[in-house]
Amino acid sequence: MTAKPLRALVVGGGWGRNHALAYRQHTDADLVGIVGRSPDGNSRRLADELQVPLYLDLARALQEMSPDIVSCAAGEKDHEAVTVASLKAGCHVYCEKLLSDTLAGAQRMVATAEETGLKFMVGYNYRFSPSALHLRNLVESGRLGTVACANAFTFGYCLHHTLDLVCSLLGEVEEVYCALDTETGSEPTVMRTEWYEEFVYSAARSRTAMLKFAGGAVAALQSSDYQRVGHPAVRVDVVGSQARANMDDIVGKVHLFTGDRAAELYLPSLIMDRLDLGSTTQAAVKAFVDAVRDGKPVPVPGQEGLKRLEIEAALLCSARKNRPIRLG
Repeated sequence: MTAKPLRALVVGGGWGRNHALAYRQHTDADLVGIVGRSPDGNSRRLADELQVPLYLDLARALQEMSPDIVSCAAGEKDHEAVTVASLKAGCHVYCEKLLSDTLAGAQRMVATAEETGLKFMVGYNYRFSPSALHLRNLVESGRLGTVACANAFTFGYCLHHTLDLVCSLLGEVEEVYCALDTETGSEPTVMRTEWYEEFVYSAARSRTAMLKFAGGAVAALQSSDYQRVGHPAVRVDVVGSQARANMDDIVGKVHLFTGDRAAELYLPSLIMDRLDLGSTTQAAVKAFVDAVRDGKPVPVPGQEGLKRLEIEAALLCSARKNRPIRLG
């Protein structure tokens, strides 16, 4: 347990707003500053709103504010530099996904965390939605029995988050196969396909990923960038030897199907639950602060962020070679 509030510094004023609000609202954290790219824009507005200093130089902020925690909500290409510098300065780090824009960068980030012995968490916030937490409880409590398979259908830019969610439920992936169609024919409805050198983040016209898990389960994830923001973002089915569970959106209904015509319904509450992605991010950051405060393992260690990128790289390799790829 810490004797005084943990001093938190947030890098990035866009999505970082949710990080900053989480620290501001946590009784055992103290938001001490924002680091941005320019003297105006999102970072300036956020710093002014929350009445904390705005820094344009991370090294200066680390030196002057002596934070215990650094939250990285900058772009992926900046994740490695921010994370490594912060860890070497003695700070625990919460970093948004994707962990890095390269596998080598992610490996260096994880290695630095291991060398320093500091806590390092990756921000897979979908895991912290009330619906996903309920689905996890059904799996971990054994109510489904032995999990045999899962199926997920997602909005394109939810695909990587959903990959993490499914892996968090089914375990280690040992083999993948991917079919990827980048010939859109016309512009995608919402966003352009986003490529990195070693993996593709979104779905293009269509993307299907098949995953084989070390425990024997299999999963299929399907997505398209043609899906609209107003459509359900994520649907996940998990089938076990005793029952089947269905989550109809990130913060949607969860059905547990047991015997014939028998089902239990979990419904998020408009009163008790906030039903937006900002709130799931704030819940993830809160869990990170709790882990640092209590000296316990973080819920989503950086090593899992590296594993997700290894899976993404294998999926792109599979699509290019049109054959299954074994990890490791």
